[in-house]
Amino acid sequence: MAKTCCDNSDLAPFLKKARWVLWFALIVNFSMFIVEIAASFSSGSESLKADALDFLADSISYIVTLFVLQKSEKLRDLSASIKGWLMTFMGLWVLISAIYKIWTVSVPEAQIMGAVGLVALMANVAVAKSCGCGGHFGVKYISRHSSHNRC
Repeated sequence: MAKTCCDNSDLAPFLKKARWVLWFALIVNFSMFIVEIAASFSSGSESLKADALDFLADSISYIVTLFVLQKSEKLRDLSASIKGWLMTFMGLWVLISAIYKIWTVSVPEAQIMGAVGLVALMANVAVAKSCGCGGHFGVKYISRHSSHNRC
């Protein structure tokens, strides 16, 4: 029997792996957001705050990607635009916070920054290794390869 545009049997293993990777990445990234945002306020570190916001943006990106995994290309493009604007606003918040810190003259606690930074590195390596593809199984890859023509 010939394959039709609606035959997604070859896509099923890919989508199963993609969902697992996205859920794992979501859990790890959101956990690190909580750890880093708390550490950023306790240590006075804008770097940790910026990294925490990056973990939050990644978490939101994974949630959106899980939602649009098998949706139309138009919806996936819209979600990418929304994620881009979200990152822009988060970046502006960190920039404004950093400028404010210039006048408040507070020095962040290096020990907390170093310890949390090491944990963040391990979290990122775990997410990259979870895909089994050298880290190339990210949201962009999944979004690009998850749609088939609809009948």
